[in-house]
Amino acid sequence: MCGWDQSYTATSHSSAMLTSEGAHTMEQDDTNHKMASTATSMGSDGAETMTDTDVDMEMEMEEADMTQWTEAEFEEKCTYIVKDTPCEAGPDGDVAMTTTRAEASLPRNLVSKHRADTKEVLGVCSREYIPKGTRFGPLVGEIYTADSVPKDANRKYFWRIFVDGEFHHFVDGLDEARSNWMRYVNPAKLAAEQNLAACQNGMEIYFYTVKPIPAGAELLVWYCHDFARRLRYPPSGEVMMQKLSEFNNFF
Repeated sequence: MCGWDQSYTATSHSSAMLTSEGAHTMEQDDTNHKMASTATSMGSDGAETMTDTDVDMEMEMEEADMTQWTEAEFEEKCTYIVKDTPCEAGPDGDVAMTTTRAEASLPRNLVSKHRADTKEVLGVCSREYIPKGTRFGPLVGEIYTADSVPKDANRKYFWRIFVDGEFHHFVDGLDEARSNWMRYVNPAKLAAEQNLAACQNGMEIYFYTVKPIPAGAELLVWYCHDFARRLRYPPSGEVMMQKLSEFNNFF
């Protein structure tokens, strides 16, 4: 997570490539889904349509407070899967010699936010409407065990992986030549602005959208409750900022 040191602690379904090239935006598709009440799995013209189960799942997703979901619920219920752009190619499909691996991996429905007149990436924004319940990832980076972390390591982009509740290894996203775009996503410092939840599924870390993200909005992430609990972090970035402020004022 860009700008956050995770080491600061006391202790599938069908995929949908959310690209700008689709005939309809995901927002239009969502509106059509909401209007559907009943449907058969195959229409008379041979086109696939939504079933009652699909509509029920859509309604459940729409009404759910996903910030309260467990990691198992995210893995089971989220059906939109967005994959990275292959690392050997840039966002437009051509090899980008001047682009880092991390930035080149950015999915086509996202865009990096740069500091004016520089190549420095400040964050990640959506190119188009992205529905609630979309999965991004997994996080890519160098792997370190507790014993193999370099003595001079910059832990700003460290993520912890756990097995049976115990720390197993770090994923380090510092090196842009060995990581992916997820390193650029900033933490949500206010609960109201959070639109992504970070979850560990298996030995991988994914980001899930917990609310619809309009075109042009910045992606901002905080840990899901299960992940935050393992890290001994507060359930939201807002509470974390309050605690850090109190700590700094105390000293």
